[in-house]
Amino acid sequence: MIYINPALRGGFDISSISIVVHSFGPSVRQPSIRCRRIVHEVEDLAQTLAGKPLRLANLYTKASVGPGMIRFAFREVHGYSPRRFLYDQRLRAVHAELRRATPGLTVTHVATKHSFVELGRFAAQYRAAFGENPSTTLRRALMRHAAKGAGAASAPNGGADNHHSRSLRSPFK
Repeated sequence: MIYINPALRGGFDISSISIVVHSFGPSVRQPSIRCRRIVHEVEDLAQTLAGKPLRLANLYTKASVGPGMIRFAFREVHGYSPRRFLYDQRLRAVHAELRRATPGLTVTHVATKHSFVELGRFAAQYRAAFGENPSTTLRRALMRHAAKGAGAASAPNGGADNHHSRSLRSPFK
C-alpha cells in the first residue's frame, strides 16, 4: 500500500507517481574498486587453499580486511555471501573430481573429502547446479575411462563432454 500525504493528493496524477516509484528501483551502480580487490584477494586465497577444507575462518584470518568487510564486498560484487562462494567452490571441485574419476572412486568418498556430510542434500544441490546426479557424472567418467582403456577411438573433441562445460547453476534460486 502506498501512502500519499493528503495535502499532496490533488497535485499528482498517476504518471507522476509511477515516475517516482520507478526512480527508487534497483540500483545499477558498479561495485567499488576496493570491493573488487577484496573479493579477488579472497578468491585467490581460496585457490591457494585448494585441496584443503575451505572454511571461512581460514580466509578471514588470512585476509587483509575483517569478516564484515569481506561479506560486504562479496554482496556488492557477486550479490551473494562468501559462504555461498565457498560452497559453490566445493561443488565445482566435486564435479571436477567426479569427471576425472577412475575405477574405485565413489561419490561418497569425493563428497565427504570436500566436507559434504549430508549426502542427500548434497546430491540435490549437485543436481540443481549441474543438471544431473553425481552418480551419473561418475558413471559417465568411468565409461570414458573404460573406453580409453579398451583402445576405443577418442571423440573429435578430445573426449570432452560439452554438456558439462557450462557454468555452475545456483542451487539457491
